[in-house]
Amino acid sequence: VYPAYIDKNKSVSEGRRVPKEKAVPEPNVAELGEICLYLELRHVIEVRKAYPRDWINPGRVKIEFTDENGKILNENVPNKKAFLLKAGELIPKLKSRVQKN
Repeated sequence: VYPAYIDKNKSVSEGRRVPKEKAVPEPNVAELGEICLYLELRHVIEVRKAYPRDWINPGRVKIEFTDENGKILNENVPNKKAFLLKAGELIPKLKSRVQKN
């Protein structure tokens, strides 16, 4: 998952994959990682990877939504689309975001 997928400042052609009203301004991989920890999803942050449409903002998060047997790890986020929508909902509530405002 690249931060551009939920960036409110990006257009669909620039890589945004959720509706603008469910997106957040300028998300980063650290915030996506915090959301994964909160949702108890296994993940790896890869800081040296970059989204081709947004190579200036480096990093991505690889997430496992199922275990080895195919069982969903968190029923609230069974797939990437559900994770993107949940991240758009939770990132504005992060302590680092609240303190900025």
